[in-house]
Amino acid sequence: MEAPDKRLKLSAPASSNEPAENEDSFTIEKENSLMRSYYSLQLEFSADEFQRFWETLQTPLPTTFRINPMHSTHENLINQLKSPDFLSSLIDDSLNPIQIEPVPWYPNSLSWQISTKKSRLKYIEGIKPLQTFLQNANDCGLISRQELVSMIPGLVLDVSPGMHILDMCAAPGSKTAHIIELMKGQGLIVANDVDFKRANTLVHQLHRTNINCLVVTNHPAQHYPGIGPKQSRYQFDRVLCDVPCSGDGAIRKCPDKWRSWKISDSYGLHKLQTLILNRGFSLCKPGGFFCYSTCSLNPIENEAVVSEMLRQHPNDIEIVDLHGKLREICPGFIVRPGLGSWKVVWPNEEGSLIEYSSMSEVPESIKSIKSSMFPVGISEDLQKCARIFPHDQNTGGFFVTLFHKIGPIHVPRSPNPAFEDQKSSEMNTGGNKVFIELDEDSSEYQSIKEYYGYQGEPTSQLYTMAGSKMNTIFYVSKEVKDFIEGDKKKSLKVVSLGVKAFIKHNLKSSGSICKYKPVQDALPYISKLFSKRKVNCKDTEFLKTIVNEKFVLQSCIKDEECQILIRELGFYIIRFVEIEEEVIVLKCTEDKIIPMIPKEHEESLKMRYLSI
Repeated sequence: MEAPDKRLKLSAPASSNEPAENEDSFTIEKENSLMRSYYSLQLEFSADEFQRFWETLQTPLPTTFRINPMHSTHENLINQLKSPDFLSSLIDDSLNPIQIEPVPWYPNSLSWQISTKKSRLKYIEGIKPLQTFLQNANDCGLISRQELVSMIPGLVLDVSPGMHILDMCAAPGSKTAHIIELMKGQGLIVANDVDFKRANTLVHQLHRTNINCLVVTNHPAQHYPGIGPKQSRYQFDRVLCDVPCSGDGAIRKCPDKWRSWKISDSYGLHKLQTLILNRGFSLCKPGGFFCYSTCSLNPIENEAVVSEMLRQHPNDIEIVDLHGKLREICPGFIVRPGLGSWKVVWPNEEGSLIEYSSMSEVPESIKSIKSSMFPVGISEDLQKCARIFPHDQNTGGFFVTLFHKIGPIHVPRSPNPAFEDQKSSEMNTGGNKVFIELDEDSSEYQSIKEYYGYQGEPTSQLYTMAGSKMNTIFYVSKEVKDFIEGDKKKSLKVVSLGVKAFIKHNLKSSGSICKYKPVQDALPYISKLFSKRKVNCKDTEFLKTIVNEKFVLQSCIKDEECQILIRELGFYIIRFVEIEEEVIVLKCTEDKIIPMIPKEHEESLKMRYLSI
């Protein structure tokens, strides 16, 4: 069947309000004959259904986001979005008719879909106010932009508060953030990525969650280090492995894939994916669960990897039936079973696909094909895997498998140092940061203790980087402390941990002001440990004033008791008792107060309290 001429052709914008988008500023032909031929062979579709599948791939993906249930006013946002006047209050929807509605199968109206692609929100003038609203909500942690299908791994892992969870390939962090919400910020979450720059992106993305139980590390997932003695290595209740993949299931949001798609992309990743999966099992506790997922449509990256894992560990793992599980969690969500068979093929010089039925048939010149790719001795349990196809419910393509670890799979030894040395340049690592407990006798701690009346235990949950100038002090949960202290050999490459609690300021002031100021994100944890420099305020209008002004006069505070308590120069935490909000201010002169509220927290306050 000939492919329809599906091209994305954007000439000059129809009006000055609609500039060309980056991805559309040139013609992208949404067609790839090799890809079409390949999936015509692999997928069990009729000709008509394959055409619907193919045409869906050629259309842009709708915009979706998830609401954070940990946010104190998330229900207010849901009610706002459900209001018939919500869109009309932001945009002229007669000029730009779009819809925003809850995803029907996602629990508790926490996931929403906008009937336009992300780039239209960004570039079309009439819709920009909605984009600004969503951006502000994202920056303050009230929502997270995430593709619908990538929300599935977090849901099927059956996460609950107090669990210890590892996300092996976590960047850019949307799945990690989802897991944090599901565990209500309680327990331990370790987010890892092989690339140092992406690991730092994780830190930036996840700081919006404001939790003290997070550790970000930088390791190749297939060689994640063992922590603790050989006979009692640290293991996790849940492990998520959303492995590096060819990504053709995400082609609707990454149209460049139409031009770059090659069979070798998938075949070249198969071995790495299998290695990562094996390491993930090792790091999972017996009785725990491990989720394997890709945004690839290719069975070589999906069913073939799962099948190889079953062959290697026939008595130690079992696949959970995701079809029944998802019917219960997400009623109405359409998933299909994993493939019962697939083909191992390779293009010849003319571009025709040649099928091989066994490794013995593969020419020596083709190095990318591995014996584990062939559908030999496959298990019927592969049908318990879940395939998500774009044309079923207007999503991206996705594959997910949930494993239950029932046997005592051994914990492999820590990575070979020679491997680390050999691969260091490829991994783009940024050096090993060593975090240490803040010394109780240090001048830094004594200054904080005296100035703020800090009453911690005494420093057991305050950490800083070894050998640094102590510009930043972190507050960590007890679970993070145990995890870090269990790494006796300092094998972990830690990028960040916990939440920033205090940062060194550069104010030119008298020596009476502590050189450390508290960080807004950490107030839910450290404010309760302060016996000084914390005042209650009954004047909620004053919060509106300090959110909207660069500085205010202390005489503006209508709560006289609060005014009196802010006597000396320096930092204060003001707690607005009626709404239970806390902010940091600096009294810099006898009657001038400067708000020390980060921009994203200002936006959060404005969104939560519409009168501000």
